[in-house]
Amino acid sequence: MKFWKHSLFTAIAFLAITSTVLYSACQIDSCSDLKCMNGGSCANGFCNCPTGYEGTQCDQKIADKFLGTYIGNTGCDMSPSIFDTATVFLQSGLMNLGITFTGSTYGTLYGTISGNNVIINDVSSNGYYKHVTVTLEGQKLVVYQEQQVTDSKNNVTKAICTFYGTKQK
Repeated sequence: MKFWKHSLFTAIAFLAITSTVLYSACQIDSCSDLKCMNGGSCANGFCNCPTGYEGTQCDQKIADKFLGTYIGNTGCDMSPSIFDTATVFLQSGLMNLGITFTGSTYGTLYGTISGNNVIINDVSSNGYYKHVTVTLEGQKLVVYQEQQVTDSKNNVTKAICTFYGTKQK
């Protein structure tokens, strides 16, 4: 009788261990079919993209959504708006852009991509201050610039200009 108890216990233990091994071996690795590109790594079925890339497989350069020509208008304070064109180009690396304008006094701006924005450093020296924000809203580029000049008598002159442009195909 003791032999049958041990045999039955051994058979049940063998089936339990075999079932556990087979069950865990059959679980699908959520990263097995996902190919993360450009140095991305997979975790829990999602790609963790390196700086400069986005998309489900890290296959898109973040800068690409900004690059191109935007046609629109620039308006400053209460003055009538003027026709303007902004060209966004890759300055260096994967995240540094330049933006040149043809119709306004913006000149060329340089900044770093952060989400749907381009971060441009403020300029401040000798009574002059300039703050610029650049935002991409779908296919529209919005550039907001605020300038402030303080003269030797502490008189302050402010100017606010905004460019709204649509990306050309």
